[in-house]
Amino acid sequence: MSHEPPRSDALVFFGATGDLAYKKIFPALQAMARRGRVDFPIVGVAKSGWTREQFLDRCKASLNECGGGVDEGAFARFGPQLRYVDGDYNDPATFNRLRAELANCKRPAHYLAIPPSMFPTVVQQLGKAGCTTDARVIVESGAQIHRHHRRMVAHAGATRDRLVLLARAPGAVVRTCGVTAKFSLLLPLAVLSLARTGEARDAYLQAIALNPRRIDPYNALAAIAAERGRWDEAAERYTELLEIAPDFVDVRRSLGEAYLASGRKEDARREWRIAIQLAPGAGLALADLCMSYYDEGVLVDAAPYCERAVQARPDLPETHFAMGLVARALRRRDRARAELAEAVHLFPQGAPGRRRAEEILDRMRRHDERLPEGAPPQTLPPGEGDLRQDERPR
Repeated sequence: MSHEPPRSDALVFFGATGDLAYKKIFPALQAMARRGRVDFPIVGVAKSGWTREQFLDRCKASLNECGGGVDEGAFARFGPQLRYVDGDYNDPATFNRLRAELANCKRPAHYLAIPPSMFPTVVQQLGKAGCTTDARVIVESGAQIHRHHRRMVAHAGATRDRLVLLARAPGAVVRTCGVTAKFSLLLPLAVLSLARTGEARDAYLQAIALNPRRIDPYNALAAIAAERGRWDEAAERYTELLEIAPDFVDVRRSLGEAYLASGRKEDARREWRIAIQLAPGAGLALADLCMSYYDEGVLVDAAPYCERAVQARPDLPETHFAMGLVARALRRRDRARAELAEAVHLFPQGAPGRRRAEEILDRMRRHDERLPEGAPPQTLPPGEGDLRQDERPR
């Protein structure tokens, strides 16, 4: 029985007036059109105050400068499919207009060519506008795609929709196109626009056959395996990648995540410790270790790693959030409040992670208000300190 997901029926790309679209996406679309692969709506989204005509002019300028010139035959095929939505990513009206442009499309692929800090906001807005059911989201995030994007979807509250996250290895979209006559399959046509996971996998395997020392395909294959829940396969691909680039800290973290998901907790911890040895300031690897002990209830081991994570990366809300959870479980309520308050401060306005921290702080406040006068605030009734699974920063 085939497990191939249904073909996406539209492509939406955010950051449509930016450099990535100009240098990579428009030429990729023309290359796909030459092969007769563009038979779906293509919607660009950006905040530039542009009209569709200006957007089309931008596309042609891109093709002339970065795509070897406008191929009139190919442009005649994909130009009419191009649409444009102008608006602020924080404004729900932008996404309502996008929903209108998608019309009857049921399975759009959303490509986020935008800063990672905007990922949760955009996915949340897509969900509110009804654009995420059976959708795919493709992001620029490199080796740490699985952990970051599961957190992104959880924060955005999109888990009730069948939202599929696909990796695009950094720099792979157009750099692979036409590198050799033998391998002209253009990775985005498999992963980005058509979202045919099996086809993407074959493309990446072919890329490895052509150049076994190139790291991007291993990373992407690991992402595809993880998206299907094949964590042993993901771990195998990350291990192959590390044989080429053993000092790749983010891959060490991702390999640890794959090990953890497949029940190999000690192997996961080993990889996170190696990541920390390679980069002592790897705050997220420290947070990974912290939460692995936290999940076992071994708080005395979790706390030192969380402390180091906060010290290494005080700029990351996730490290403060993790420290806040551990401090709360240890009944260090003043410290928990301080760390969760700092997480609220660092998370962007409206970010789901910020709301979660605020909710926990509110529950702590309401609990303290129920205490008898003079009772120590750290005294909690049984179960009060236990955390729901969805409070954890994973």
